[in-house]
Amino acid sequence: MEMKGKQIRVSVRNLVEFVLRSGDIDNRRTAIDQKEAMLAGGRIHRKIQKKMGSGYQSEVVLKCTVEEDGFEILVEGRADGIIREGNRATIDEIKGVYMDIGELEEAVQIHLAQAMCYGYFYGSQENLDELTIQVTYCNLDTEEIRRFQVIKTTEELKEWFMGLIHEYVKWARYLHHNAKRRDESLKELEFPFPYREGQRELAVSVYRTEARRRKLFIQAPTGIGKTLSTVFPSLKAIGEGHGDKLFYLTAKTITRGVAEEAFAILRERGLYFRSVTITAKDKLCFLDKPECNPDACPYAKGHFDRVNDAVYEIVHKEFGITRDVILRYAEKFQVCPFEFCLDISSFVDGIICDYNYVFDPDVRLKRYFADGAKGEYIFLIDEAHNLVPRAREMYSAALIKEDVLAAKRLVKEKSAGLTKQLERVNKILLEMKRDSEGWQILPDADHLVTALTSLFSVLEKFMDDYKGNDGREELLDFYFCVRNFLNIYERVDEHYRIYTELTEYGNFMIKLLCVNPIVHIGECLAQGNSTVFFSATLLPIRYYRQLLSNDEEDYTVYVNSPFPQENRLLLAATDVTSRYTRRNRAEYKKILEYIRQAAEVKKGNYIVFFPSYQYMNRVLELVDSRRILRPDGDDELMAEAELTVDTRWKSSDFTDFVQVEQSVFDTEKGSGAEETQDGGEQDTVLILEQTDEPDQTASMDNQMEDGIEWLVQGNRMSDSEREDFLKEFEKERDHSLVACCVMGGLFSEGIDLKEERLIGAIIVGTGLPMVCTEQEILKGYFDEEEQEGFAFSYQYPGMNKVMQAAGRVIRTAADKGIILLLDDRFLRNDYRELFPREWSDCSRVTLRTVRKKLEEFWSRR
Repeated sequence: MEMKGKQIRVSVRNLVEFVLRSGDIDNRRTAIDQKEAMLAGGRIHRKIQKKMGSGYQSEVVLKCTVEEDGFEILVEGRADGIIREGNRATIDEIKGVYMDIGELEEAVQIHLAQAMCYGYFYGSQENLDELTIQVTYCNLDTEEIRRFQVIKTTEELKEWFMGLIHEYVKWARYLHHNAKRRDESLKELEFPFPYREGQRELAVSVYRTEARRRKLFIQAPTGIGKTLSTVFPSLKAIGEGHGDKLFYLTAKTITRGVAEEAFAILRERGLYFRSVTITAKDKLCFLDKPECNPDACPYAKGHFDRVNDAVYEIVHKEFGITRDVILRYAEKFQVCPFEFCLDISSFVDGIICDYNYVFDPDVRLKRYFADGAKGEYIFLIDEAHNLVPRAREMYSAALIKEDVLAAKRLVKEKSAGLTKQLERVNKILLEMKRDSEGWQILPDADHLVTALTSLFSVLEKFMDDYKGNDGREELLDFYFCVRNFLNIYERVDEHYRIYTELTEYGNFMIKLLCVNPIVHIGECLAQGNSTVFFSATLLPIRYYRQLLSNDEEDYTVYVNSPFPQENRLLLAATDVTSRYTRRNRAEYKKILEYIRQAAEVKKGNYIVFFPSYQYMNRVLELVDSRRILRPDGDDELMAEAELTVDTRWKSSDFTDFVQVEQSVFDTEKGSGAEETQDGGEQDTVLILEQTDEPDQTASMDNQMEDGIEWLVQGNRMSDSEREDFLKEFEKERDHSLVACCVMGGLFSEGIDLKEERLIGAIIVGTGLPMVCTEQEILKGYFDEEEQEGFAFSYQYPGMNKVMQAAGRVIRTAADKGIILLLDDRFLRNDYRELFPREWSDCSRVTLRTVRKKLEEFWSRR
């Protein structure tokens, strides 16, 4: 549903689904509702249309305009087929399904209603007295066809359609008056604060981009106010007719709150603008675990009978529709909060949501983006550096051989046919495994995909028929895995690599890896008017343009920091590193001494960003455990700290860019690792040779914990644990607090610790990703593209994490603090070239000189 001027546009499908829906939510039904929607306009449509002969008109665009009080309702869509024989016409609506169509007794109401809309439009246009309304169902497996027909006069269809419109008019009237009041408020809206240096120019650039329907990349330092600087001009652009709906896209839950706050600030200054925050289903569900069927969930039972009333009330009473607001109304009307939230989005002006609701092919909002539909959308992509790895994940898919065997065990006694199909797929994977040593890139996976397609057809029917609970959840996960693999395979092009690998856990995997998501992202963004990518770490810009949008007409803006440079001290250590070849007790002690010096010179709150949990715990082993605060119940870190690894070092075993990025329970490993067998389970243990370097910090053992309280990030922290962690920065102490976090983790971006809440960030290592199969494939791809493979796959992503971590310190003009880079590689030219402009004053220090530099800085503050 879209408002454009005085015209409200709605598709035939959206209209009938919205007005006529009723009954329960039931995700156990997969045959008609879900699969038809997924495959509409696909292969089976084209095949049927070709068989119908020259008199069959396919994909006929039809529309109808209804005049109302001061506005119009335009209903439009495409009829799958029209058969014309003289003064007689048949409207054909085609639905591809996997179910046994012999079980159908009549056409599904929604499908028939779509055809009846097209019948009325065509009958009125051609002045026909009577039409045949036909719904054609085709089984996608057997290609068996079944048709249902009804004969209607154009007058009957008109009366029925006007009744449909009558039910919709109150919604259209709301949309019309809401848009009118919104645009009036936008004309008068002013920026809520005095502009900081560079902020006004940034806002002007955003407006111009949106007015010209282009894309803009913004590199702007943390704390400049990027959210308001992009939201405000985007609202003004909407007020001037350059868009109708604003999508504010984020990568993390914590950054959604910043967008909500920006809209709230502008509403206090007269903005009339409704927004909804879309939250993941598991975080909205009233049940401990989402079970979307009427037997398990009272909110699913009768949901569609009540949800329209709930939507109508909430959009008339609320403006900032957040998670808590949705839950309150969902409880009142007894509806599913998640589905309720999605319906609300059709009647608001702005949507705050995760990237996946626009880009993920499985999750994206079908009501806006199905079948390549376009709208008057403006996309604001916050922390856009995160979109690259997220998009790679969205457009990649993997299949694990052991999952096929697990599915076979679950169905062996239930379906001989499905068991046979699973055996066929497993046999192909077994052959691949025998031909694979370690990992290898394949030219295609056609043979496997043919078998998977047959398996999926049988699995689909089995899931529809199987009503038991034994293994159903596991089979459903497998079903979605196969479906995703098949869907992604259709997208494979030169920007993909297909590879097989025997994983570290002993499983055999085939993966469709999207190494460059630029095509898929471009297709999604083309469905709107304009896009603004913005981040504090969109450097180097050519890297992100190569992966997000490489259109020559894209704009780029670099915003200098508006904050006094003398309020921040940037130091890089020359005598310490996180290289594997130097990971030993002496090096960990140096790291700890740097931390201690910083925390002793100036009492306050500091965050140390480590390259991994493992590295962090090696350092914390040197600290008095009585002074370490860990998340409640988080025994994993302690368990990991007790892992024993022989710390003898052999530098020839490693390259200098390898870095551990593993879970708590993983053992450090690298090339040259020795393999051990224990009870049939193979573990990889790294044997390292200690260098003869003297322990220059041996005298520190009894001083490390003096005057410092240590706070440690837990693995897989809950929302409440994250909040408790951040609350520690608000407490008054008579000593320094040092929070130990993992670079690239929960607290590397999106947290706003202003002024005295944080006065220093200490960054250990260059953030380089772990050397693994995928990183090496990425490196090879960019080398083939005549780009810098190592830089694109390791250095640039690593430095991004470093800059994000450093950005926690200076958030406002009143902030003062230090950034300490602990790795001698930061002094190399190839790293210094990646520094933002405001890092030009970086100074070198050693353990002997760092205290003096810190004291001089703080003495001037």
